[in-house]
Amino acid sequence: MVPEKYPPQQKKEEKTTERLNKLAASKVKQEAMAAAIGRGTADPVVKQFAAALERSNRLMAEDLYREAGYMLPQSRNTHELLMSMVSDDDKLPEDFPKEAARRLLDLLEVNE
Repeated sequence: MVPEKYPPQQKKEEKTTERLNKLAASKVKQEAMAAAIGRGTADPVVKQFAAALERSNRLMAEDLYREAGYMLPQSRNTHELLMSMVSDDDKLPEDFPKEAARRLLDLLEVNE
């Protein structure tokens, strides 16, 4: 069970948020590199190590993005992110679930 309404996201200085987003983006790149290394090797030890690095970087990126303001589903940041995902000028893959993002926008009220 989780509450339907959460308290507003704690405010952070813009400088802090920018640095968190930058670090998270680097973790996303590192995750992709680890995945590529894992796919490109036949060595089981390297494959296992690459998988561990991939998972570790994924978890760190998720934590950093949450700290940067995407922790709560009702936050303004989350709402703006979802809006960018359903806009016509986005650069998301063709198979991106836009309908799911639209549904979330309908269900989640901004609490800030």
